[in-house]
Amino acid sequence: MAQPNQHRHVESLDRCLTVTGPTSIIADPGTDEPIIEASGSAAVLTLDPSGGTDIHIGGLSLTNGATATETSLGSARSATNYHVLVIGTPGATVAPMYAIDSTSTLDLADNDMAILYGSGTTPMTSVSTELSQAYDGGGWDKPGLTSSIARANSGAYGLGYAEASTIGDTTFDGIALGGNAVLVKYTLLGDTDLRGSVGIGDYNAVLNNFGTAQGWTGGDFHYGGRGGHR
Repeated sequence: MAQPNQHRHVESLDRCLTVTGPTSIIADPGTDEPIIEASGSAAVLTLDPSGGTDIHIGGLSLTNGATATETSLGSARSATNYHVLVIGTPGATVAPMYAIDSTSTLDLADNDMAILYGSGTTPMTSVSTELSQAYDGGGWDKPGLTSSIARANSGAYGLGYAEASTIGDTTFDGIALGGNAVLVKYTLLGDTDLRGSVGIGDYNAVLNNFGTAQGWTGGDFHYGGRGGHR
Protein backbone atom coordinates (compact mmCIF):
# COMPACT_ATOMS: atom_id res chain seq x y z
CA MET A 1 0.00 0.00 0.00
CA ALA A 2 1.40 3.38 -0.99
CA GLN A 3 0.61 6.22 1.35
CA PRO A 4 1.56 9.62 -0.05
CA ASN A 5 1.97 12.51 2.38
CA GLN A 6 0.02 14.50 -0.18
CA HIS A 7 -2.11 12.58 -2.65
CA ARG A 8 -1.21 14.85 -5.56
CA HIS A 9 2.36 13.54 -5.41
CA VAL A 10 1.48 10.01 -6.58
CA GLU A 11 -0.01 8.78 -9.81
CA SER A 12 -0.86 5.10 -10.24
CA LEU A 13 -1.79 3.43 -13.52
CA ASP A 14 -2.12 -0.35 -13.48
CA ARG A 15 1.22 -1.47 -12.03
CA CYS A 16 3.03 1.85 -12.42
CA LEU A 17 3.59 4.16 -9.47
CA THR A 18 4.95 7.60 -10.29
CA VAL A 19 6.41 9.45 -7.33
CA THR A 20 7.13 13.18 -7.36
CA GLY A 21 6.89 13.97 -3.64
CA PRO A 22 7.08 12.39 -0.16
CA THR A 23 5.56 8.89 -0.36
CA SER A 24 5.57 5.81 1.90
CA ILE A 25 4.90 2.18 1.06
CA ILE A 26 3.54 0.80 4.32
CA ALA A 27 2.75 -2.78 3.28
CA ASP A 28 4.27 -5.35 0.95
CA PRO A 29 2.63 -4.90 -2.48
CA GLY A 30 3.01 -8.66 -2.95
CA THR A 31 2.05 -9.99 -6.38
CA ASP A 32 0.90 -6.52 -7.50
CA GLU A 33 4.62 -5.71 -7.90
CA PRO A 34 4.30 -2.04 -8.89
CA ILE A 35 6.92 -0.48 -11.13
CA ILE A 36 8.07 2.61 -9.25
CA GLU A 37 9.37 5.68 -11.05
CA ALA A 38 10.56 8.55 -8.84
CA SER A 39 12.00 11.75 -10.28
CA GLY A 40 13.15 15.04 -8.79
CA SER A 41 14.65 16.02 -5.45
CA ALA A 42 11.16 16.31 -3.94
CA ALA A 43 10.51 12.63 -4.71
CA VAL A 44 11.33 10.97 -1.39
CA LEU A 45 10.14 7.36 -1.20
CA THR A 46 10.13 5.43 2.07
CA LEU A 47 9.78 1.63 2.03
CA ASP A 48 8.49 0.77 5.50
CA PRO A 49 6.11 -2.22 5.62
CA SER A 50 4.43 -2.48 9.00
CA GLY A 51 4.04 -6.26 8.79
CA GLY A 52 6.47 -8.81 7.39
CA THR A 53 9.93 -8.12 6.07
CA ASP A 54 9.75 -8.52 2.27
CA ILE A 55 8.90 -5.73 -0.18
CA HIS A 56 8.06 -6.94 -3.71
CA ILE A 57 8.12 -4.48 -6.60
CA GLY A 58 8.26 -4.93 -10.35
CA GLY A 59 10.90 -2.31 -11.08
CA LEU A 60 12.58 0.83 -9.76
CA SER A 61 13.79 4.01 -11.46
CA LEU A 62 15.27 6.92 -9.50
CA THR A 63 16.24 10.03 -11.48
CA ASN A 64 16.99 13.74 -11.09
CA GLY A 65 17.85 13.63 -7.39
CA ALA A 66 15.13 11.23 -6.23
CA THR A 67 15.65 9.27 -3.01
CA ALA A 68 14.32 5.90 -1.83
CA THR A 69 15.00 4.47 1.62
CA GLU A 70 14.42 0.94 2.90
CA THR A 71 13.94 1.62 6.59
CA SER A 72 15.85 -0.19 9.33
CA LEU A 73 13.99 -2.27 11.92
CA GLY A 74 16.13 -0.55 14.53
CA SER A 75 16.40 -2.42 17.82
CA ALA A 76 14.28 -5.26 16.38
CA ARG A 77 16.89 -5.86 13.68
CA SER A 78 18.81 -9.13 14.08
CA ALA A 79 20.84 -11.56 11.99
CA THR A 80 17.57 -13.06 10.74
CA ASN A 81 15.16 -10.12 10.97
CA TYR A 82 15.47 -7.29 8.44
CA HIS A 83 13.78 -6.04 5.30
CA VAL A 84 14.43 -7.47 1.84
CA LEU A 85 13.62 -5.45 -1.26
CA VAL A 86 12.73 -7.87 -4.08
CA ILE A 87 12.73 -6.36 -7.57
CA GLY A 88 11.30 -8.52 -10.35
CA THR A 89 9.58 -11.88 -10.62
CA PRO A 90 11.15 -15.36 -10.23
CA GLY A 91 11.87 -16.98 -13.58
CA ALA A 92 11.43 -13.75 -15.55
CA THR A 93 12.36 -13.72 -19.23
CA VAL A 94 12.97 -9.96 -19.19
CA ALA A 95 15.00 -8.12 -16.56
CA PRO A 96 12.99 -5.70 -14.42
CA MET A 97 13.50 -1.96 -14.69
CA TYR A 98 16.35 -1.00 -12.38
CA ALA A 99 18.02 2.38 -12.72
CA ILE A 100 19.56 4.89 -10.33
CA ASP A 101 21.05 7.87 -12.10
CA SER A 102 24.18 9.65 -10.83
CA THR A 103 22.13 12.22 -8.86
CA SER A 104 19.75 9.82 -7.09
CA THR A 105 20.01 7.51 -4.09
CA LEU A 106 18.71 4.15 -2.91
CA ASP A 107 19.52 3.70 0.79
CA LEU A 108 19.26 0.08 1.95
CA ALA A 109 20.25 1.01 5.55
CA ASP A 110 20.92 -2.43 7.16
CA ASN A 111 18.69 -4.39 4.79
CA ASP A 112 19.09 -6.55 1.68
CA MET A 113 17.99 -6.47 -1.95
CA ALA A 114 17.50 -9.04 -4.71
CA ILE A 115 17.07 -8.13 -8.38
CA LEU A 116 15.52 -11.12 -10.15
CA TYR A 117 16.46 -10.85 -13.81
CA GLY A 118 15.96 -14.46 -14.92
CA SER A 119 17.02 -14.89 -18.54
CA GLY A 120 17.23 -11.13 -19.09
CA THR A 121 20.32 -8.89 -18.92
CA THR A 122 22.16 -8.74 -15.62
CA PRO A 123 22.15 -5.38 -13.80
CA MET A 124 25.49 -6.23 -12.15
CA THR A 125 27.43 -3.43 -13.85
CA SER A 126 24.87 -0.86 -12.72
CA VAL A 127 24.89 -2.18 -9.16
CA SER A 128 28.69 -2.17 -8.85
CA THR A 129 28.95 1.33 -10.33
CA GLU A 130 26.28 2.69 -7.99
CA LEU A 131 28.00 1.13 -4.99
CA SER A 132 31.39 2.52 -5.94
CA GLN A 133 29.99 6.03 -6.33
CA ALA A 134 28.07 5.96 -3.05
CA TYR A 135 30.96 4.42 -1.07
CA ASP A 136 33.25 7.38 -1.79
CA GLY A 137 36.30 6.01 -0.03
CA GLY A 138 34.32 4.84 3.00
CA GLY A 139 32.16 7.91 3.48
CA TRP A 140 28.98 6.41 2.02
CA ASP A 141 28.00 10.02 1.41
CA LYS A 142 27.41 10.25 -2.34
CA PRO A 143 24.38 9.41 -4.50
CA GLY A 144 24.03 5.83 -5.71
CA LEU A 145 23.31 2.54 -3.95
CA THR A 146 24.18 3.29 -0.35
CA SER A 147 23.78 2.34 3.31
CA SER A 148 23.26 5.03 5.92
CA ILE A 149 23.96 2.41 8.60
CA ALA A 150 27.30 1.42 7.03
CA ARG A 151 28.22 5.12 7.01
CA ALA A 152 28.67 4.93 10.79
CA ASN A 153 30.35 1.50 10.64
CA SER A 154 32.37 1.63 7.42
CA GLY A 155 35.37 -0.08 9.00
CA ALA A 156 33.37 -3.22 9.66
CA TYR A 157 30.25 -3.28 7.46
CA GLY A 158 29.29 -2.61 3.87
CA LEU A 159 26.96 -3.73 1.11
CA GLY A 160 28.12 -7.04 -0.30
CA TYR A 161 26.96 -7.94 -3.78
CA ALA A 162 27.08 -10.98 -6.02
CA GLU A 163 25.48 -12.87 -8.85
CA ALA A 164 23.42 -15.63 -7.24
CA SER A 165 25.06 -18.14 -9.58
CA THR A 166 28.54 -17.11 -8.44
CA ILE A 167 27.84 -18.00 -4.82
CA GLY A 168 25.59 -20.95 -5.66
CA ASP A 169 22.36 -19.50 -4.29
CA THR A 170 18.91 -20.52 -5.49
CA THR A 171 17.30 -18.84 -2.48
CA PHE A 172 18.22 -15.63 -0.68
CA ASP A 173 16.88 -14.58 2.70
CA GLY A 174 14.24 -17.29 2.32
CA ILE A 175 13.14 -16.05 -1.11
CA ALA A 176 13.12 -18.47 -4.06
CA LEU A 177 15.04 -16.74 -6.86
CA GLY A 178 13.71 -18.86 -9.72
CA GLY A 179 16.80 -18.19 -11.85
CA ASN A 180 19.44 -15.52 -12.21
CA ALA A 181 19.59 -12.68 -9.72
CA VAL A 182 21.90 -9.99 -8.41
CA LEU A 183 22.00 -9.99 -4.61
CA VAL A 184 22.96 -7.15 -2.29
CA LYS A 185 23.43 -7.69 1.44
CA TYR A 186 24.30 -5.46 4.38
CA THR A 187 27.05 -7.54 5.94
CA LEU A 188 30.53 -7.71 7.40
CA LEU A 189 33.49 -6.71 5.27
CA GLY A 190 35.04 -10.03 4.27
CA ASP A 191 31.78 -11.92 3.81
CA THR A 192 32.49 -12.97 0.21
CA ASP A 193 29.55 -15.37 -0.10
CA LEU A 194 26.90 -13.17 1.57
CA ARG A 195 26.26 -15.60 4.42
CA GLY A 196 26.30 -12.90 7.09
CA SER A 197 29.55 -14.07 8.67
CA VAL A 198 33.26 -14.36 7.84
CA GLY A 199 35.10 -17.69 7.86
CA ILE A 200 38.02 -19.57 6.39
CA GLY A 201 36.37 -19.81 2.97
CA ASP A 202 36.18 -16.03 2.80
CA TYR A 203 39.83 -15.73 3.84
CA ASN A 204 40.85 -18.11 1.08
CA ALA A 205 38.84 -16.19 -1.51
CA VAL A 206 40.65 -12.98 -0.60
CA LEU A 207 44.06 -14.68 -0.56
CA ASN A 208 43.52 -16.39 -3.91
CA ASN A 209 42.41 -13.20 -5.62
CA PHE A 210 44.70 -10.66 -3.96
CA GLY A 211 45.69 -7.88 -6.34
CA THR A 212 43.62 -9.14 -9.28
CA ALA A 213 40.58 -7.55 -10.90
CA GLN A 214 37.67 -8.62 -8.72
CA GLY A 215 34.30 -7.70 -7.30
CA TRP A 216 33.06 -8.32 -3.76
CA THR A 217 33.12 -12.14 -4.04
CA GLY A 218 36.82 -11.99 -4.95
CA GLY A 219 37.81 -9.78 -2.04
CA ASP A 220 37.14 -6.23 -3.22
CA PHE A 221 35.38 -4.81 -0.17
CA HIS A 222 36.13 -1.19 -1.05
CA TYR A 223 34.55 -1.11 -4.52
CA GLY A 224 37.78 -0.31 -6.30
CA GLY A 225 37.85 -3.33 -8.60
CA ARG A 226 40.84 -5.21 -7.12
CA GLY A 227 40.83 -7.98 -4.50
CA GLY A 228 42.39 -7.05 -1.16
CA HIS A 229 43.07 -3.42 -2.14
CA ARG A 230 41.57 -0.11 -1.14
